[in-house]
Amino acid sequence: MTESISRFVYKGVHSQVLLFTMKSGDLLKTHRAPVNVLIIAGKGSMEMTIEEKTIVLQQGDHILLEANTKHSIHAIEDLQFYLIKLEPHG
Repeated sequence: MTESISRFVYKGVHSQVLLFTMKSGDLLKTHRAPVNVLIIAGKGSMEMTIEEKTIVLQQGDHILLEANTKHSIHAIEDLQFYLIKLEPHG
């Protein structure tokens, strides 16, 4: 498995938007977001483990994660998703 590739789509004073690209089978290891984030599935589908619960997001689905929520992302198929930081990054 390889790590995802991300790039900024928008980087402003009060928010940031990143586009993540992952290949089928890639894993974004368990971590905690330092701020509240909105994740929007673009192309493909992903399995997210949030705390101890696993959900599947498909194209167009979204989820709000509060700061410090433990989560990981596994690409079920080739995947693109947006991560929107909803407050300044500390």
